[in-house]
Amino acid sequence: MDIRASVQKLIAQVERGEYFEAYEAFYHDDVTTQENSDPPRTGLTEIVSMEQNVMSRFASIEELKARAVLVDGNRAVIEWIFDATLLNGERAHLEELALQTWDRDKIRCERFFYELPANLRMKEFEPNGIE
Repeated sequence: MDIRASVQKLIAQVERGEYFEAYEAFYHDDVTTQENSDPPRTGLTEIVSMEQNVMSRFASIEELKARAVLVDGNRAVIEWIFDATLLNGERAHLEELALQTWDRDKIRCERFFYELPANLRMKEFEPNGIE
């Protein structure tokens, strides 16, 4: 199965700022996601809720783009570049890899690999600290 077209559509939607619409369009209801080596989360509802909580801590997102994309069968890796301004006015820069396993045209499993910059290393930004 070649999922290249779906991956490109997902990237385009995210780069347009349609983050939550991308979840609805490209993630299975029972998707599993994992941040680095933290325990995985399961279920689209939980994942969207966590993402809403994280996004509420930013005043603006200046850039969220895919710098590199690799696709092999039903697996994809996207290198995401993220630049934003926090509510306190500080700038934040994050680079991460998203390793995805696709099931037809939706993501079944996704794992993120990144190092949080110092100004994002506070309890509310740590994935386990988000309620």
